[in-house]
Amino acid sequence: MLKRMLTTLTGSADGYAVELLPNIYTLNVKLALTSKNAFNSVADMLNRVIPANLIFNVLIMYNQHITLQPFTHQQLHKYTHYGIRNEVLS
Repeated sequence: MLKRMLTTLTGSADGYAVELLPNIYTLNVKLALTSKNAFNSVADMLNRVIPANLIFNVLIMYNQHITLQPFTHQQLHKYTHYGIRNEVLS
């Protein structure tokens, strides 16, 4: 049910990743850059629906070096450092 709700909020099943750490009672939800506008909605929903004994973290999956490998320096030159990290690159 939680995955269905996250898919609805983010607009896609690829818009998030869920990690449950049962031994430390923690739920991590990582949002793709394409779903970062749903950050507050996801946090509010998790606050309402998950058990009270779980700690939850909502994080954004920023671009990483492995994501940037297919791009040349010339292609990345048009972006700022902030843009390379925080924007969806095409």
